Parts: sequence; structure tokens; C-alpha cells
Amino acid sequence: MSDTAMRWILKVFPRSFRERMAADVVDTMDDALEAASTGQRSRLRRRLLAQLAWAAAVERVHSWIPSPRPTSHHERSSFLEDCIHDLRGALGTLLRKPAFSSTVIATLAIGLGSSTAMFTVVHGVLMEPLPYADSERLVMLYRHYTHRPEEGRTMSLPDLRDVQEAASTLDGIIGYYRDNLTLLTDGTPELASFGRTTNGLLEIFSVEPVLGRDLTAEDAASNAEPSVVLAYGLWQRRYGGDPSVLGTRLDISGEAHTVVGVGPQGFGFPDGVQGWLPSLIDTEHCGRSCHAVSTVGRLAPNVDVQAATDELTALGIRLGEAFPETNAQKRFGARTLLAEAVAPVQSTLWILLGAVQLVVLIAAANVANLVLVRGTQRRRELAVRSALGADRQRLFRQLMLENTLLTIAGGVAGLVVGQVALTGLLRLAPDDLPRVVNVALDTEAYAFITALALAVLLIFGLFPAMGMARTEIRSRAIAGTVTGKQSRLALLTVETALALVLLLGAGLMLRSYGELTRIDLGFNPEGITRFFLELPDATYDSDEKIDQFTRALEASLSSIPGVEGSALAFAGPLGDNYILSVLTPLDRPAAADDIEYEMSFDAVTPDFFETLQIEVLRGRVFSAQDRAEAPRTLVVSRTLAERYYPDKDPIGEQVKFAISFSEEPNNAPYTIVGVVEDVRAYSLTDAPHPAIYAAQAQTFARSLNVMVRTRPGVDVLPAVNERLRALDPALPVRAASTHQGALAEAFGPQRFYLALLAAFASIALVLSAIGLYSVVSFLTGQRTRELAVRMALGADARRVVRLVLRDAIRPALIGTACGLLGAAFAARLLESQLYGISSLDALTYATAPLILLTVTLAATLAPALRATRIQAQVALREEGV
Repeated sequence: MSDTAMRWILKVFPRSFRERMAADVVDTMDDALEAASTGQRSRLRRRLLAQLAWAAAVERVHSWIPSPRPTSHHERSSFLEDCIHDLRGALGTLLRKPAFSSTVIATLAIGLGSSTAMFTVVHGVLMEPLPYADSERLVMLYRHYTHRPEEGRTMSLPDLRDVQEAASTLDGIIGYYRDNLTLLTDGTPELASFGRTTNGLLEIFSVEPVLGRDLTAEDAASNAEPSVVLAYGLWQRRYGGDPSVLGTRLDISGEAHTVVGVGPQGFGFPDGVQGWLPSLIDTEHCGRSCHAVSTVGRLAPNVDVQAATDELTALGIRLGEAFPETNAQKRFGARTLLAEAVAPVQSTLWILLGAVQLVVLIAAANVANLVLVRGTQRRRELAVRSALGADRQRLFRQLMLENTLLTIAGGVAGLVVGQVALTGLLRLAPDDLPRVVNVALDTEAYAFITALALAVLLIFGLFPAMGMARTEIRSRAIAGTVTGKQSRLALLTVETALALVLLLGAGLMLRSYGELTRIDLGFNPEGITRFFLELPDATYDSDEKIDQFTRALEASLSSIPGVEGSALAFAGPLGDNYILSVLTPLDRPAAADDIEYEMSFDAVTPDFFETLQIEVLRGRVFSAQDRAEAPRTLVVSRTLAERYYPDKDPIGEQVKFAISFSEEPNNAPYTIVGVVEDVRAYSLTDAPHPAIYAAQAQTFARSLNVMVRTRPGVDVLPAVNERLRALDPALPVRAASTHQGALAEAFGPQRFYLALLAAFASIALVLSAIGLYSVVSFLTGQRTRELAVRMALGADARRVVRLVLRDAIRPALIGTACGLLGAAFAARLLESQLYGISSLDALTYATAPLILLTVTLAATLAPALRATRIQAQVALREEGV
């Protein structure tokens, strides 16, 4: 067998080994091949070469550890020399058992890697500070009502002015909102997002402009010259970083704006804006009931968030006394900007981090079981070493060195698994997961996996090593005693319980997701293509021009072949625009709990309800007769009608509300002409929001969501673009999307959480199955003599299988019972993430244990069936009977 493969493998061995053993190795392998039959020789040759290659790798790694210096017969080895001896022995022991070592390392890598990946996401999203100076002092102001504690992010501009003047706990406060405008770049129109601010935004964030100055309150005055501060990216893209940009004019929505400053590189608030413009909200036409601006401020030095909230609450009370018609129950508060940014995902990410720690515990318990089983197989070795003079401290040290080497290898492999898992997590993450840019393996992640590995080492390494080190020449190792068996079964019970908790959590999320996908939206999203338009002020400078364009566009789109209907809306279902308004009935004084009861507002064209297939419950919807000169009409949702008119028909009732986009606001009341079904327009999980719909021809909104319903398989985008260019070639259009795509995006967070919990539960099931299989296989091997005697006395295969399965079923049943109790408590943490089901959903609590017990039976059936094939005579002979 002296071929090329043999020669290369022998070169891997250390030189001293080759000089002593190479010839013997070659002769032994040649003899083995000659003794084999012709048909088996090729297979045997490959197996011998593989074994030789592994032995060469073991010897080579073993040679890298320096040997201690020789000592005399009477000289005691130093502690360092003893450690080197033990390290060489530990490494050699692990390398000689590759199946055991690789299983432990893989188990640790899966547990540590998945946990590290999840920690990295949690740390990057929830813990990493915001990239601003003294970011902990940045706060977001919010409002709420005494009879409705849920918080609203936006405030009215008059309320903001009063808070700016009176708040002493805040160094500065600004209002802002996002505005989509037409940016004319090199003659090509594009739809760009700008931040509208009431005064200087850069100052609040303590950042200096690269060029020029920040916006001021004077820039928002009605007689001020239009000005703009460019974002750094737009400055580079549009002007190539030219420092002479200050004073130049930029065409925004048909109006020339003077560039007064450039923001610093990397700064963008709100996210994705191309620059900042002064606010255009008119306080006379949009009063205290029109909540249209978000508010950010900076705490004064040595002031905490609670102190600011207390002062804002007191200010809210005073404003309620001063303006009882609009502010009687309105209150204000503050929370940090970081808390505001991560609020939608904070609780869920902590839950997922806790869930993945259960995977780590299962992995640790699994490894502890493997170590105990391995210890039983080594009891003779340890007993002999003890008899030859090795004290317990020396035995314990070597065992801990073995476990430490396994932990280090598992931790290194865990970093690789963690990076792969992190990449998968970020690909699965919904687009609106905040602060994803901060998610990367960093120093904190390395520290986390190190601490976690040390904790796991204590679980699976320290206590088993302490027990195994007590081995004496006439005793069995702890792993082979009754106590050892009980320890293994206890670990199996823990694994089963933890796996069931994860399985139930994944089951609840799956059931919740199923309920969510079956939700009644109130409209039909199938076949709807939508796109967004913003009508520039300069071009569409009158109500008549806006009305003419919207009517012409709707008629043009409806005439496209394959189009079944088209409509325009200011917001529309699942749209970007979202305005809350307050409705005041004129037939009676507002009740105490009706004051500031907000509802969503939309301005729509006559075909809106038919195109979206929203059911009309009572009265009528808008028609071509609902023009600017006609009496103003309103359509309301079922929830609103039931709240304000529980005992009467709302048709014909008159109301007032504050919103109008017209250049000449009209204070005339609106008459309710119809009631339509509730629509889940902004949240899929919350109850439908009360809604009011006004006619676009009476409100003249410039921001328009255009919706086109087509027959299946019809692509109308080329024709739509052609019709738009014919009407206004300078009008920019946001990229088209579909309502079904928007729904898929809205379901994204639930899919993400479900996928993670399902992955954790699957890993837990696999690890538990491996643990069950290994322990039952070991226990079956320990009972070989007993089973052989039983079979010799006539026991049939069914009885033997039942005896073997009993060892697995008992801890599985106990673990299932404990897991059900633990899951009932843990599931309460998931309540905020569930929709349409209870955290104690009966179907889930019945199915999950069934799945777990099925996996348990599948994992233990192979050892049980193998036990039935024991040959009594052979088994008894091997046992010395």
C-alpha cells in the first residue's frame, strides 16, 4: 500500500513518529488489505487511509504543545509542567474521540451562536446610544387624554407654541413633520422627502451645519423668503459639494428656495429627508384640534425625563382650563428619543432574547448529559489513574481542561454560527426595524459570548467534573451510579420542559399570524395598484386647478383598457398620510368623554368606495354634485356613527371639524350623507379607527394616493405613466406599489417574530431529540445483560421495547407537565404580540405537547428496536456470564 496517498499522510506525522513507527504502520495496513477479500479491499483501503489521516492530525496537534523538561526521579514536576502534561492529555483524549468532541462543539456552537446573534440585534437596536451629542437628553413630546391613556405622537401647533414659551425643563423644542415635494434637478422632476420645522432642527441636536446656518423661527413667518437647508447627500449629489452653494436658488414644488445652509455628513432627521424647510402650517386654519406636528426637544442640564413630564402635565392642566372646548382632557408628556424610536419593537426583542437563552440552556443540558455518558465510559480509566496515585485535584484539573477546550472550540465555532445567523436575521428583518445600521458583531458581542460560554462551562463542565473526579479504584464513576442516572434523567426533564415552552410560544405566534391574515380589512386589496402624487403649489395655485386635475386624472385612468375603477384619496388604506381630526356634533353639546375624541380624516373622490369595494351601510357616498359650491357633505364610518349617534340615524346630522386644504377655508358645517363599513386603514391589529371622509372636490388636498383596480394579469403601469405625462409631464410620481404588497409589508414584523420563534423551537426540538437518543442508547447499553436474561427467559420484543421506552417517556411526561406550567406563565409576555387568540389557546396547548411527545418517541424508538435484536448468548458471554 506504499502509494502516493500513503506517503503524503505519513508526512503529516511528526518526524519522531515517522522514524519510529512508519514502517510498522505500512506493514500493518498491507497485512490488513491482503487478508481482506477482493470485493472489500477498496472500501477497507479508503477507511484505513481516513483513520490514518485523522491519527496524523491528532499527532501533529499534540506535538504543538511543548513537552515539559525532563526531571529526575526524586524531583517533583512544577505546576506548569503538570498543566502541560494535563493539557496534552486532555487534547489527546478529545482528538481520539472525534464523534463525541464534534457533537459537543456543534451543540455549543448552535446554542452560543444563535444567542449571540439575537443579543447583537437587541444591543444594536435597543442599547446602542443615538449618534448625537448628549443623546440621552433628546426627548420626544407626546399628548394623551385623561379618558384615553394611549399616547399620540403629534401635537397641535398652538399647543406647541404655548409649551415652547412655558417649559423651563427643556432647553429647546421644535415641531416638525415630513413633506413630500417636487424637486427639480437638472430639469428632471423627482419626488423628494423634506423635513418641515418650526425653527432650528440642527440646534436641537447640537450639530453644526457644514456651510451657512440653521433655520430659525423667522424663516417660518408668512412674509419670509422661502429658504432651505440641504442635507449633506443632496448637496453632494446636486452640487458636487460646491462650497459656493449658499445663496443659490433651488426649485422645490415650483417655488424658488434660497439655500441658507448644509447639514453635516451622516445627519438625517427624520430619516431619509433631502433637506429641511420652514413649516407652513397656518395656526388660524389648523387650530388646537389639528394635531399635525411631531415634537422633539432637549432636556435642560440636570433635568430628567420624569421632571419634564411632570412640568408638561401641569402645563396641560393649565391649557385645559384656558381652552376647555379643545383641551379639557388633553395632557402632555415626554420620553427619550431612543425610547420613542424603539418602542414598537422593544418588548418583542427582549422576549426573543429570552427565548434564545432557553436554547442555550437546552444545549448546556444536552452537553452535560453527553459528558456524564462519556464519564461512565471512562470510569475504568479514571479509577486506574486514581489507583496509580493521581489525586482528585489532578483528575479534576484534567477533566476541566477537557471541558474548557470543548467550550473554547464551541465558542469559536459559535462566532461563525452567530455571524451566519445574524446575516439571516437581518435578511428576515422587516424594513421598518429601527436602527438596523447599528447591528454588527462588535466588542459587546464578543464579551457576551465569552460570558455565556463561561456560564455554560459551569453548567456542563464543573459539576460533572467534580463528580467524576471522586472516582476510586473500587467504585464506579458518578455517571454510572443511581445518582448519575437520576442526573441524566433530570437533565432530560429540563430539556423537555424548556423545549415545550419554546414550542408553545412558536405555536401561539403561528396561530396569531393565521388569525391576522384572515382579518376583515373592510376593503378588498386584490388587484389594486397605487402610486403617490404631490401637486406643486406653484403650478396648482388655486382650488379650481386642483379640482380640474383630479377630475381629469380619474377619468383618464378609468378609460384605460383592463381598469375596473380608479380613485384618489389624501390618505387611503395603508397610505403614508395620516391626520387625526376632531368632530363636533351640532345637534347637542359634546359629552365629557367626546371632547377631543379623535378620528382619522381622508379626502376622497366619488369612486373611492366603489373602487375599494367598501360596503355602504346607510345613505349615499359622494357624487359629481358634491362640488365646492354645493353644501358640504361627509361620509362617516360605522364605529363613528355608533359612538356619536347610538340612538338615532346620523344621516342628515350636521357636524364641524377643523381640517381644510382649501386656499379659502370655509367654516360652514358638514352634513352627514352616508355611513360605510369600518376600514383598517392604519393598523391591522388595533380596532378600526373612527373615520370621516370628505369630498376631494370640497377640500382640495394636494397630496394624493392614486388607486387603480385592474383585472387579474393586466399590467397598466405603462398606460398610467403615459396618461400622467399627457396631463402634466413635470409631475413626479413615486414608484408604484400594490395594496397586497403593502399588506405583506404590514405583516412583516409578525412573520419575523414567528420565524425566529419557530427557528428557536426547531433547534430546541432537535437538541432535545439528540439528548434523548444518546441517553436512551446509553441506558439501553447499560441494561444489555438484564435484557439478554429477559429475552432468554422468553420476553418478547414488545415487552423489551416497552421497558426501554419507559426510561424516555417518564422524563418526557414530567418535562411536559412542567413545561405546560412554565409556558402558561411565559405566554403572558406574548400577549401584546398575539392577535385574535388567547395566550392560553386550547388548540396550541393540545398540539404542542403532542408534537413534543411524538419527537420523543421517534428519537427513542431506534435504541428500543435495537434492544430487541440483542442475542442473549453473545450478550451474556460479553458480560462474563
